Amino acid sequence: KKRDHSAIPAAAATKPPIEIFPRRLLRILSDPSLRRVITWLPHGRSFVILRPDVFVETVLPLHFPESTTSASSKNTKAKATTTTTKAINNKAKYPSF
Repeated sequence: KKRDHSAIPAAAATKPPIEIFPRRLLRILSDPSLRRVITWLPHGRSFVILRPDVFVETVLPLHFPESTTSASSKNTKAKATTTTTKAINNKAKYPSF
């Protein structure tokens, strides 16, 4: 049975737009208060996470709240710490946008 969507008001039918990852990343990298945590490298083609511990504890919950639910918070933080540590060991991450 098909649902008739014509009776649903347009405002109720639309969800607020979700900010895509590249925009979030650029917003984080543009924040002067986070330059000691995450920053662009001098050539401007890649970035590096300088303080993975601060990044996981502060930046991720603030800019990616949907990924830090209380049930999986410890797991997510452990995984993110491992991932960001690997990124630092590789010296830089090149964004794909």
